[in-house]
Amino acid sequence: MLKINYMTEAKGAIDELNCHLGKAIAMAKIDLSEIVEELIELQRNNFLVSDSLNNETKINSKSISFLENKVKKYKEIVGKFDGFILQGGSLLSAEIHIARAVNRRLFRQVTYCSATGIDVDSIIFDYLNKLSGYLFTLSKYINHRLGIEEIKVYEDQK
Repeated sequence: MLKINYMTEAKGAIDELNCHLGKAIAMAKIDLSEIVEELIELQRNNFLVSDSLNNETKINSKSISFLENKVKKYKEIVGKFDGFILQGGSLLSAEIHIARAVNRRLFRQVTYCSATGIDVDSIIFDYLNKLSGYLFTLSKYINHRLGIEEIKVYEDQK
């Protein structure tokens, strides 16, 4: 029974993540259309993750490379990360932060699946971990492109 609950929760988290990404896509069409296609690609990849949880693994290293390349590109534009920031900024960036938080919950749910004996391919963990980093970097990129200054967690941060 426990295994079924963890799998159900994981699949529900994927659905919730894709809903937040869908909202972000709608917002990006207005605020930053250049990221719409990559967000749609994430939604498609998340369906592959869902299918991979109870079938043969369909997510692959190409999906991970996609995320790594985007993170590299955005870090070059945004610059060095220095300290902790409060989630938010623009509405689009805030929505991406919510998607990142849902993705972290999904990662925990997939971990629970694995811990209860459900066979989870390690590439799923790699993908979800890279997705979290991508979403964080994307939120910083969005605020940068929209000219919105981020708020540091600690006021004495430079």
